[in-house]
Amino acid sequence: NKKAEPMSVLRTAVSMLADFDENFDFKSHDENYRRSIEITAKIPTIIAAFDRVRNGKEIVAPLHTGSTSFNFLYMLNGIEPGEKAEKMLDLCLILHAEHGMNASTFTARAVCSTEADIYSAVTGALGSLKGPLHGGANEQVMHTMKEIGSPENAEKWLMDKLAKKEKVMGFGHRVYKNYDPRAAVLRETCKEVLSE
Repeated sequence: NKKAEPMSVLRTAVSMLADFDENFDFKSHDENYRRSIEITAKIPTIIAAFDRVRNGKEIVAPLHTGSTSFNFLYMLNGIEPGEKAEKMLDLCLILHAEHGMNASTFTARAVCSTEADIYSAVTGALGSLKGPLHGGANEQVMHTMKEIGSPENAEKWLMDKLAKKEKVMGFGHRVYKNYDPRAAVLRETCKEVLSE
């Protein structure tokens, strides 16, 4: 379904990966390590393929060279990314992976603690990530940008929200009391990507 919610598609696709694991019954450390690498490699492929399908484009297969970020951007856009775009996505992935014990990490650990399979753990983590107070906040920001429409509407939009004491998404993270340090790093890198 081209109109399906992307996080639901990803969650369901990752869960289905278990059906294609020929060694599913083997739960050794080495098998789970192999699975973690495979899941990490397949997630960008799933995301890029779904995005292309829902936009009426042909799916682009990954290349046999390049980083995860390089291949994801290539599969998503159908052209090889520039060096700065690849660097920015690498940086985003590192900054978000180093974000401590967030809800999705906690969920994955809780599922693993029951000795459930790794596909269940990642599927549970994705379900948690979908929430508007976790990864789903990014989607809320996109809705906000569409609602505002253009820069000249921003101040009025914000003042209306504040007057109604409504939540405004996209201004950092609740664990940061003053400033999201990831934003400082990404701001400069974003300028480089835009120049590219």
